[in-house]
Amino acid sequence: MKSVLIILLIFVVSSYNILGQEQNESKELKPDVYIDGEMYNYKIFELLDLEKIESVSVLNREEALEKYGAENGVILVKTRLVELEAGERSGASSEKHLIIIDGEVADSDDLIILNRKDVKSVRVLKGQESKEKYNAPNGVVIITTKKK
Repeated sequence: MKSVLIILLIFVVSSYNILGQEQNESKELKPDVYIDGEMYNYKIFELLDLEKIESVSVLNREEALEKYGAENGVILVKTRLVELEAGERSGASSEKHLIIIDGEVADSDDLIILNRKDVKSVRVLKGQESKEKYNAPNGVVIITTKKK
């Protein structure tokens, strides 16, 4: 099943790149990407952990325009549900820390799809330093990925 998903992703990415080159050599057309209902930048494919993908669907131009207003097509990715820690399930931890991936604020859902092999470094700031630098009283997790 994993190999089928990998082949499908490669095919979809290649197809959209080829279509973009045929229509306009200087502008590469890219489909919109939705993971678990949230829209992401097309470059997210570089960071996806393929083992966490449950399914991938591709919407053609007509269907993508109708449902999402996207003329270059849409790729829908559904990830497997990841078991939350007991504290999060019970709602005991309402105070969240700030997560930053490659300089952009992220949320815990972004961590679910992040492939740990792509992580270059993780830095944790706590206490006064996180308050002063990021106005984050509950701490900051700063993740830098390997650039491809």
